[in-house]
Amino acid sequence: MRYITRLFFFTFTLSILACSGEKEETKAATPIAEQSFEFEIYDSLVVDYLGNLALMDISPDGNTFLLQDGNTNTFLLSNESGELLNQYKLRGAGPNEYNENPLGKAKFLNDREFLIPTTGGIYSYDIDGKLEKKYDLDFKCAPQLLIGGADNLMVNGNQIYTTTPGRGTDEYGSLGIEFQEKSQQIEILNLENEKYSPAIPFPTTSKFNSKEKAYPGLSFYTNISLRADTLYLSFRNEPKIFAYHISDLEKLASTKTIPFPTFREDEPKDDKTPDSFDIKDIFVGTINRVIPM
Repeated sequence: MRYITRLFFFTFTLSILACSGEKEETKAATPIAEQSFEFEIYDSLVVDYLGNLALMDISPDGNTFLLQDGNTNTFLLSNESGELLNQYKLRGAGPNEYNENPLGKAKFLNDREFLIPTTGGIYSYDIDGKLEKKYDLDFKCAPQLLIGGADNLMVNGNQIYTTTPGRGTDEYGSLGIEFQEKSQQIEILNLENEKYSPAIPFPTTSKFNSKEKAYPGLSFYTNISLRADTLYLSFRNEPKIFAYHISDLEKLASTKTIPFPTFREDEPKDDKTPDSFDIKDIFVGTINRVIPM
């Protein structure tokens, strides 16, 4: 019997763009509740494989699809016709494997290599599954939330942008007012010197840039997207998109407020650092990803 896994690719008529110039937009011309949207299937990939496949990335030349079976942690490579080119398991304790928790999706570095972000650093593999390089972190990763399917690694030439958390937590902790004042949300890996450097504190237009309220860790889980020369930043429980030009990450270029009719935000009452997980932190409005178009 032949088993087919079919992956669908969609277009969505809603796009949210951040504009240049440091400003905040708060209103849409027509409220979202009064607009209509539709999904349209514009392409699909049929793969002869039995499993729970998810698309990780497509190579820059568009010829190779990087897939992963979430049940077995198997990586697969397919061409545009759905023919399997290779498959292998990379997680484990062997010399060619990684044994840390993944921080998000694997991404192509170029047509022949892909990167896997983990709590121990970024691993580089060639398309035959051979480990090329591990870029070790120079700090201890301290995530508040792990989402293995997050799309939080962006490639821009020799610069790799990630949301790897943990730098400075030995100095000011991972929660609380001092953390909100001093932490930076992005790590940039320079492939030439193999060094990581931090960038982008909580934006001045973000509620998390606060000295009065200490937010729980789930609220500011960070998402990033990259398009052309702009890096977009969003937080899990804040309906805003922050834009930065990659040539000047110290300056906030724009802030876009997403006009949701209803978006439940978790608002602490004081500056007391949260000391335990609260189940209510899950049942709030959530921004999972921003796709600039």
